Amino acid sequence: DVIGRRDESGREAQGVVLAGHRAIGGANDHALSHTILDDGLNLRLGDCFPCVPVAHEFGPAEKAFAADVSDDCVLVREGIEVVDQAPAKVTRAGATTVSAVTFHEIVRKLPDGALVTIVDDGASGRMSVEAGRSNFTLATLPKEDFPVMASSEYKTNFSAEAPTLRRLFDKSKFAISTEETRYYLTGVYLHRAEGEDGPALRAVATDGHRLARIDAALPEGAEELPGVIVPRKAVGELARLLDDAEDAVEVAVSDAKILFSYGAGRLTSKLIDGSFPDYERVIPKDNNNILSV
Repeated sequence: DVIGRRDESGREAQGVVLAGHRAIGGANDHALSHTILDDGLNLRLGDCFPCVPVAHEFGPAEKAFAADVSDDCVLVREGIEVVDQAPAKVTRAGATTVSAVTFHEIVRKLPDGALVTIVDDGASGRMSVEAGRSNFTLATLPKEDFPVMASSEYKTNFSAEAPTLRRLFDKSKFAISTEETRYYLTGVYLHRAEGEDGPALRAVATDGHRLARIDAALPEGAEELPGVIVPRKAVGELARLLDDAEDAVEVAVSDAKILFSYGAGRLTSKLIDGSFPDYERVIPKDNNNILSV
């Protein structure tokens, strides 16, 4: 597993957690060995890596990838958690936390199709990464040092096609405000609305000068969707992760978080705690000047 997140205190996790389930042999819960991953590891780390911040004022655990050596990969940043999976042959299960920047740079520069062998010695706090004639040794921390995003009870669950969600966010994100003083405008307002063709799933964003409003057919199960503000960084990450996706995306919404599950991965984000302004008041109602392009 590869995971990235920011903890509830707002600290960012600049790393990845690697973890794995038992396949053959035995091991304790804090060591992993002879885990062989193909070049899919680069793809999965690439999906997670943008969640890792570049700030330097945080401690070592916030600058590392957390990973259970099995199938998943988790990364966290600013209330965002990304989990993804890569095929692996696990000879000894375990988990560790390793530097995100260093690990990603090593894997990114390996040739396509290269097999990567990861061996972690929990006692010495070192993890070796081998691929062909290349051999690297990285310092590690216990997986317990990696910040954990609190779980939530999701009250609204629905499924939407990836192209539909991608369209909603791609066509509205340009209008998101970058002014942090008006934090309630620094995201996309996702909610149920009455569109021209009936109930709709609507995305709205505005910076006070521009306003984008995009509708899509309301998915089954989204009838009780509360109005939620999805942060700018989560919108950008989701748009990138769904860039080539065509399958359905499962969406779950709680009072404080939103979860998008796609294929083998998932993205969890904290919601912006605030009230989005009544955008309908600024849209002209009786305007006869229509331009068709």
